[in-house]
Amino acid sequence: MAKSARSERVASKKYQGVYWRESSGRRHHGKPDRIYWIAFQAEGKLKWEKIGPASRGVTEGYCNRRRIEILNRMNLGEDPSSLSKRNIPTMDAVMSAYIDALKADGKTTRPLVSRYDVRAKPVLGGKSVTAVTPETLDAMKADLAGKLSAESVKKIFSDLRAAVNLAIRRKKFRGTNPFSTQGNFVMPRVQNRAERFLTPKEARGLLNELGRRSGQLHDMAFLSLHTGLRATEIFGLRGGDINAQNKSLTIRAKGGERQTVHLPPDALKMLLRRKTAPAALIFGGRNGKRPTAVSKTFAEAVNALGLNDGIEDARQKVWFHTLRHTFASWLAQSGEVGIQELMQLMRHKQIAMTLRYAHLLPDAGKEKMAIIGRTLAVRRPARRRAP
Repeated sequence: MAKSARSERVASKKYQGVYWRESSGRRHHGKPDRIYWIAFQAEGKLKWEKIGPASRGVTEGYCNRRRIEILNRMNLGEDPSSLSKRNIPTMDAVMSAYIDALKADGKTTRPLVSRYDVRAKPVLGGKSVTAVTPETLDAMKADLAGKLSAESVKKIFSDLRAAVNLAIRRKKFRGTNPFSTQGNFVMPRVQNRAERFLTPKEARGLLNELGRRSGQLHDMAFLSLHTGLRATEIFGLRGGDINAQNKSLTIRAKGGERQTVHLPPDALKMLLRRKTAPAALIFGGRNGKRPTAVSKTFAEAVNALGLNDGIEDARQKVWFHTLRHTFASWLAQSGEVGIQELMQLMRHKQIAMTLRYAHLLPDAGKEKMAIIGRTLAVRRPARRRAP
């Protein structure tokens, strides 16, 4: 790019309608900071919009995407005056609306509010949604990765993505969600999927230890081990969810979807013993409210049994979710449940999630998979040529 006076805007060589000028006072990486602008025609006039400085993560590529977005919205007939940044909500506003929506649905928001206030708000709170750049998010992701587990970092960005998606559905924001792949953002990858499952002896020992410490926690663990329910699904169970006649249980799964789970006799008997009024929680907290986390008593019982002694790999440690993993692993090992049936019992939406248990299929099942190879290996007698 040819040099110019700092007060002049310089056209980008890569993108049409993208410009920058050097700041007279602010510096970035030892050089004058670049302030980016975009230009477009609206109502027969040339319009300019200031995007922001490079020191805040703004790039030419981001400016180009912002300009294309504006042009597309204008082509759809949107009034150019509505494209002003004043009409674009901040992340604080978007998250506040999302939290209110969750509360209206009766969902717990305390953990989400804490994650946002402590981890995301200081970086993104005052920014408009369009000012959230991939570069800003990459820097934020790298910073959080040094402080939190991959799963915790992913939860933070999942919250943010869901909040913006709600704003888009409600037409409070018209544009690309910066937390989606369309916004060139890559969600943190969680590599710590549980691999540990309990032996029958370990499971019996854990249930006994829990029973000595907490009858309610014992029953929650007992239910998860017999049905594969997640802790969050157990937290929301109410008396009216039990159907003794059909031997089933209605749960609220991930995303609030209502699902039916079959109950084995032992689990049904335990739930009927605990059954409360139809609207009352079966496993309520001390204050009668829905629990938000598994009691620390579970970890104390695990430690008392030494189940995690000397184990550093998080995938090999025992925690409450290990009970669900044990449920699936035992079924796979039994030889009586195929992958498709296991997928239904685990309520997985994608077969790829169930295939992680394929290696536990009995050897007899694996041998059957080799039938095709043996068939192909059979040599047929050579044909005799005619004299």
